[in-house]
Amino acid sequence: MSVYSYLFRRKKYFYFKVRFKDKQYSRRIDEFVEYLSRSYKSTTVSSIVTSFKAHIFPIVKDLSLKEFNLEVVKEINQYISALQFYSKNHIIAGAKNLIKFLNSYGVNLSCDLIQGGKNPNFRSDRITRFWTFEEFSKFISFVDDNFYKLLFSVLYYYGLRISELRGITKDCFTEYKLFIKKCLTNHSLGGGQSIVSTKTFSSVRSFDMFPFIYEMYLKLPTSKNEYVFSSLNGKTISIGESSIRRKLEYYCKKSGVKYIKLHEFRHSCASLLINNGMDSLQVANWLGHSNPGITLSTYSHLFNNRKNDVYNFLNDRGTKKRTL
Repeated sequence: MSVYSYLFRRKKYFYFKVRFKDKQYSRRIDEFVEYLSRSYKSTTVSSIVTSFKAHIFPIVKDLSLKEFNLEVVKEINQYISALQFYSKNHIIAGAKNLIKFLNSYGVNLSCDLIQGGKNPNFRSDRITRFWTFEEFSKFISFVDDNFYKLLFSVLYYYGLRISELRGITKDCFTEYKLFIKKCLTNHSLGGGQSIVSTKTFSSVRSFDMFPFIYEMYLKLPTSKNEYVFSSLNGKTISIGESSIRRKLEYYCKKSGVKYIKLHEFRHSCASLLINNGMDSLQVANWLGHSNPGITLSTYSHLFNNRKNDVYNFLNDRGTKKRTL
């Protein structure tokens, strides 16, 4: 097997060449993508293919089919283990699915030979970075654009994923309810904006509309665009993530509040709920997690921080009983 690349109209395309039983077959990577598409959502396929091109492709590009053996798998595993990433799931998925894909050409290896995952020696701050309510309040007080004041408030108070926010249409944004039914993303193989399903079935959810949020919405100028957070250049599409990030950075500098990523608005919402006594089931339902176990594993450190609250509660009750 060999993997080749070529340029066409300034885009780089990849394809496989496989020799099997004295016959040579050319297989564009599109077939590998199609194979992946049978098991994954389009956004996940895009991430896996991107990771494959960047990490697995350099290792396998000059190999024949017979040379794809346990030694190659060992080399892939060593490469993955050396990566200083918090999560290597898409790289691992690309390597495993490559083996599955090539098994039809006689490779005969188990995809379970690919090992890896989270690096235990690599500390990520992606869960511990969030805003307190005081930080958000300071930040939002400096947002002087009604459109972005609404956008950042919806992100924070509802704890939405950025793709969920971008997919909100006007029929889902009513005086009494906010419905999350779909996502809009640019991270797909087709390019441009793509409508995709929510991350899980539980992510399809509805909220009661906060009156102060709806009041912000009524202050926006009328538009024929179906999206609530529409493109500001007149196009009938949703606003781009880059535009939101630029404004976030601008208002962070203006307010003096530390910069957080867009997804960390979701963590900020979770921390606000947890630190104010909400249990894992309540937080899971609000964020759209498929079960409270995901909430506990993701925000376990925040729940652990509430042990002092339990201690103070029980100590207070014990003290009162002794004084009776």
